[in-house]
Amino acid sequence: MSQLRMLGSSDADTFVAHLHRYMPGSGANGAPRFHPYETLDAWSPDPADFRSSWALPPGEDGWSRSWGVFDAPHSIVGHVDVKADFASMATHRCWLGIGLEPAWTARGWGRRLLDAACGWAKASGFSWVDLGVFAENAAAYRLYTRYGFETIGLTRDRFRLQGEPVDDYHMAFDLHR
Repeated sequence: MSQLRMLGSSDADTFVAHLHRYMPGSGANGAPRFHPYETLDAWSPDPADFRSSWALPPGEDGWSRSWGVFDAPHSIVGHVDVKADFASMATHRCWLGIGLEPAWTARGWGRRLLDAACGWAKASGFSWVDLGVFAENAAAYRLYTRYGFETIGLTRDRFRLQGEPVDDYHMAFDLHR
């Protein structure tokens, strides 16, 4: 039986293993791209970084919280995280990232992950949840729109992957509407 729960320090290694399975799927075999890294060498997550950010209280620079979808007691197949905004004067906002391994998409887990993260953010006193989504990722854009995220803007040529421009939507969810 699959379960969704907030991740803790003991889950950091399993979480990084999931990221190493999930991240190479960006743009592979016709799938939409969903992260701005050309190779995983450009992004090498360290479990210790997650342990540290999960331990920080919300509002402190560098805090984050993550939830995982577990297919087995120690196998994460999907995640969502919220983290500190980039600007210290925007502590009423947090940024969201989400990812499901391909076999786990279109099963309702995206909405459940959003419910967990946005529910926690609201209960923790945040006003807004922000995210970025590549314009080519129609399925993710539909999920966020149906959930209630609004498109705030489009940054043309936000990233360059394999020399190609990638447009990126900025979306926001008002937790007090």
